[in-house]
Amino acid sequence: MAKMKQQDATYAVIGYVPDEVAKSLGAKGYGKALELRTRRGSDHQIVRVQPDQIAGILHGASQGGETGVQVFLKENATVETVSRGIASDLHLRGISDPNIWWYQPPVVSIFVSPNNPQFGEFIKQVQQAKA
Repeated sequence: MAKMKQQDATYAVIGYVPDEVAKSLGAKGYGKALELRTRRGSDHQIVRVQPDQIAGILHGASQGGETGVQVFLKENATVETVSRGIASDLHLRGISDPNIWWYQPPVVSIFVSPNNPQFGEFIKQVQQAKA
């Protein structure tokens, strides 16, 4: 039996680009970072590929103003993935680390004496502002 040679492998990113971008794409991209949508018509997840990381591009069908493309990557290529959305939907949490604060926030305090005849009016204004 003949010994089979191991096939080389390559990585590819499959996604969608606007038709105008697809028309301007050459075999190696179009000189700028290529942003591929992972779902047709949605900007929530994007894969960004720099032009020097592209080995080749295949064009697919166009539908709804977007063309499917398959971008073949060079060996050891890097890509960027971007998730866009509302912070609460992405389950992001604030960082409460004072070591990363580069300045102290200003402290503002307002004092109104309870003996002041306008104190009651001031309290009403503050409560209305909170509502």
